[in-house]
Amino acid sequence: MSGFDWASFVARYNIDHVSRGPSTASGNLYVHCPWCGAADSGHHMGLSLRGRGWGCWKNSQHRGRNPTRLVAALLGVSHAEAARITGVKSLPGVSAGQMEAMLRQLTEGPLREPQVPPVMPEEFSSQWESRTARPFVEYMLERGFTREDTSWLVGHFDLRFALHGDFRYRIVVPVLDRHGHLHTWTGRAVNSDARIKYKTLSTHAVSPPTALGPPTDVLLDLPRLFEGGDVLVVAEGPFDAMRLALCARGLGIRATCLFGKAVSTKQLGLLAQLRDRYRRMFVVLDPDAVMDLVQVAPVLLAVGAEVWPLSGDDDPGEMPAELILEHLNLMLDM
Repeated sequence: MSGFDWASFVARYNIDHVSRGPSTASGNLYVHCPWCGAADSGHHMGLSLRGRGWGCWKNSQHRGRNPTRLVAALLGVSHAEAARITGVKSLPGVSAGQMEAMLRQLTEGPLREPQVPPVMPEEFSSQWESRTARPFVEYMLERGFTREDTSWLVGHFDLRFALHGDFRYRIVVPVLDRHGHLHTWTGRAVNSDARIKYKTLSTHAVSPPTALGPPTDVLLDLPRLFEGGDVLVVAEGPFDAMRLALCARGLGIRATCLFGKAVSTKQLGLLAQLRDRYRRMFVVLDPDAVMDLVQVAPVLLAVGAEVWPLSGDDDPGEMPAELILEHLNLMLDM
């Protein structure tokens, strides 16, 4: 355990870190403390490069020598997966199940009061057959979805729409955690003059509803992703993922998105957990995100995800279905 290479670990998994600056010491790297969460606005978790363990200087309970505990928390992966990454072996006479239980005790720490999932407000309607849904249906038609396509997407992703409230004139996309609990939601404006295309539920709202976390903590359609399949395709935004999922019906392909051009540490951990459930995993970003692909490609390769370049000027959310099917069939043939 003392020989764990923290420098290689943070580089491989693209974990934000510093090695010098105020409140740092030589021979250490510093990352955000995963247990302090939002309370750690800097890099308070020190990682000893000399085998002396790790510790948060804001909270003395957040320290230890076993790298598995911290790796599990930083990546959001299972205890078994963290043990595989760190190379921690079971002790003689200790079964895999017993080792898992020991690691769980190490990683769970003190009990916290459970967070309450947000509840969608009454103005979020699911009545897509009503006259009030007309501007939202027209928006879907403008994006190239047929009425039948829209009906399938509404059922698959539980899409809502709002005419009033903070998310008025937006199509609302619920974002779930892996257990199917509502984590947050994001709303896409349907009016062309909207200053902000996407609006997401705040994690710091003065009054409910409040998001459990940002959408970049999870992946779209996460509960279904864990059911597995032949190929997993990871796109940039929710409408990219919805277009891909629509075209992939019946092909053994599942589609999701990162809710942005970058991949977060928690999303990286989720992709690592999902990798063994699929034969191949591809990440497709919009054609204008070439530089972003160059930056994230090494990190994605570390968890077994491959970069799939797109030709032309359109992102997946705007591509004709025929072209998307060509890409999907090529992925299946690889």
